[in-house]
Amino acid sequence: MTTILHVTEDHSIHNTGITSAVDALVRQLAGKLPLDILAAGPEAVEIPLGVGLRLLNSEGISRLWRYAPGQRGLLREAVKQAGVVHLHGLWMWPQWAAAQEACRLGKPFIVSTHGMLEPWIAERPSWPNRLKKSVYWRAWAYPAFRHAALIHTLTPVEAGHVGEHFPGQTLVTIPQGIDLAAIAQQLAEIPPGDPGEPPYFLFLGRLNPVKGLHLLIRAFAQLPHTEFTLKLAGPA
Repeated sequence: MTTILHVTEDHSIHNTGITSAVDALVRQLAGKLPLDILAAGPEAVEIPLGVGLRLLNSEGISRLWRYAPGQRGLLREAVKQAGVVHLHGLWMWPQWAAAQEACRLGKPFIVSTHGMLEPWIAERPSWPNRLKKSVYWRAWAYPAFRHAALIHTLTPVEAGHVGEHFPGQTLVTIPQGIDLAAIAQQLAEIPPGDPGEPPYFLFLGRLNPVKGLHLLIRAFAQLPHTEFTLKLAGPA
């Protein structure tokens, strides 16, 4: 059976959204397909039973690019043993090196951009950082990723932006999966709330303008009189 190798720069809690997305994906596939995860260490979240984990040693200044000096052979062996390579993210050494090795070994690979090419991200840094990313994309990243079998995006809007960076390549839009059984189990384990507390709508996520919280607040304020309140919770 074909082994899928998921490559990410960091599979710890410090990588926030991508770690959560990769973790949710492998948990839904665990037991159905052989799976491995390759990431730059030194730590990782708990891995589902039956899923392999390979952590490359990345320390000091090398960690800025998640570069793992002297461990290209370990990365190459992981790619060699895989049937399909799934790259999560665009800007770090593990994804770039894995794309190169997949090309050399004739392994098909998929690139999930995880919103990293959205215009708001490109416009956020200072101009030296924007220049650095532009040069990196043209000189290193795109020459490696343009050989991908397909590019995975999460929404049609993201697909429109990503298509400008991957002209002529196959794009597939698949939203993040939701494990309804796991959610139902977690909800069942939550103790009942205060029956005297009024019902409310809850936003739970990163408190960042890109999440459209200003639109949510504006829309909620325009609702007719209601018994519900709005609560926002999450890291800034």
